[in-house]
Amino acid sequence: MNTIRVASSIWFAAAAQFAAAETITPTNAQIENLLSSEVPKISQRWNLRPLFQIVDGSELEMSPEGVVRYGRESLRTTLAVFDDSRREVAMRWIIGHETWHQVQRRDSEVPRPEDLAARRQLECEADIAASQYVIETASILNQSNPDLADAKFLGSTINSIIDMVQRAENGFGGAAAHPAGKQRRSAIRLGLFRGTLKIVEKIPDNEERYGALAQIRSLIDFHEDEQQADWNARMCRMILNSGDGSSALNELDPVIVFNKDGNPPIVDYAIPYKNTSHVPISVMMQVSTVAVPRSSPENEESWKWVDANTFRFDLAPGQQYTVSGRLLWVATAEMYPRLLSPTRVGSLYSATKLESASTGSDDHQSFPLTERQSRLASILQKIFNSGEGKFAAVRKEPCLNETDSRICELNVAVPSAKSAEITYEWGGATSVDIVLYAGESADEATTTFNNFRRDLEMIYGVTIGEQLTLTGTRVASFKPKNSLKLDLRQFKREKRQTVHVTLTPSLF
Repeated sequence: MNTIRVASSIWFAAAAQFAAAETITPTNAQIENLLSSEVPKISQRWNLRPLFQIVDGSELEMSPEGVVRYGRESLRTTLAVFDDSRREVAMRWIIGHETWHQVQRRDSEVPRPEDLAARRQLECEADIAASQYVIETASILNQSNPDLADAKFLGSTINSIIDMVQRAENGFGGAAAHPAGKQRRSAIRLGLFRGTLKIVEKIPDNEERYGALAQIRSLIDFHEDEQQADWNARMCRMILNSGDGSSALNELDPVIVFNKDGNPPIVDYAIPYKNTSHVPISVMMQVSTVAVPRSSPENEESWKWVDANTFRFDLAPGQQYTVSGRLLWVATAEMYPRLLSPTRVGSLYSATKLESASTGSDDHQSFPLTERQSRLASILQKIFNSGEGKFAAVRKEPCLNETDSRICELNVAVPSAKSAEITYEWGGATSVDIVLYAGESADEATTTFNNFRRDLEMIYGVTIGEQLTLTGTRVASFKPKNSLKLDLRQFKREKRQTVHVTLTPSLF
């Protein structure tokens, strides 16, 4: 087993950066009390028994045997830049980072020393885990009714930790076994967002809460059924732009339209990507909006993330796929909006070469998408991305007012659809209804259902469930986006067969 190390020189470099803000240096007793208090808490949180030693000197590392050595000198110098109210948070972040390495050691094989890419991945995951842990266990936030002001105070402390780690990494030259400083900033930011999500969920219902939930879920591409370790790994692959297919992912001519009046402040985009290699690639990417300082637009440290859409797709050699959607943006006298998309500096994406088109347990290939399926995926993604806004981005005016609802046509053409409408119930419920077949032939209805289900499985993977109801309705369900559920139905009323798709936002 090999060592996973956070080099002590990183923390010393950080301390030097904060010399001007030096406060009272913690004593050995204070350091040991912080460690002894925090380690048992994290052991319960992550269901393991952390092995650690408090030693003299500048060590801050995990040994090949899995024991974390906390050097008093290293911790004293690192914590000296924080005042008493923030020192505990900083210590919990350090403990969280090191203990997550023990989780990694417990759950998977630690990479060889020469496997630097794998080690950078593990360090990135530990940065995310530590930041999420700090937020989720903050006593000032874990109340029945936490205050957003408390969240902002804690956020400012995390920002200090981000600065400490990033400046240290810059001074360390982007250590070979660690991500570069800007990448560590992204990892800590995402961990902060995911931890904050659970806090915001406790705030009483109001418009600010719902807006914050939708925004954070979009920024981190959160899925309820995804384990923390899996999410950490997926995010870090995008942060590190990992994969051997990045050079094959080429952006073509994008269409980007910021609305002029900013009411509401939205940007619509359609960005085509092409695989220029001779082998298929699998792509995961995020398109986001950031607020950029007008005085120093390339200073990534000062960027503020606003909104994001995440995409996953495979591309055959020479194949194109268009990612499209709508995002919010923010502008002030000091900041202006920017759309950040792969493969631009600071964007999140990964592209991996696939050896061949794999086949699943059934008789169809899971790759590549046909031209029609690719178009369907792009149109559906545009509809999904407008879900938090009650599909306003894909609504065609004027709408028809019924007795108990308001019905609007979609302004996008869904492949194979006979009709597509948005229904707004006066009670507040909203859904998109797409009719694929309406006629008297049971065979044609079944064929339509099977073909469309097959298309959805090619695009999104397996269904999350299929059932036959007591009334004979066949229902296949998908979860293409965390905030949306898609139901494909085939049912009969008298002699008439109908197949339709219903999209229902879970936040409304």
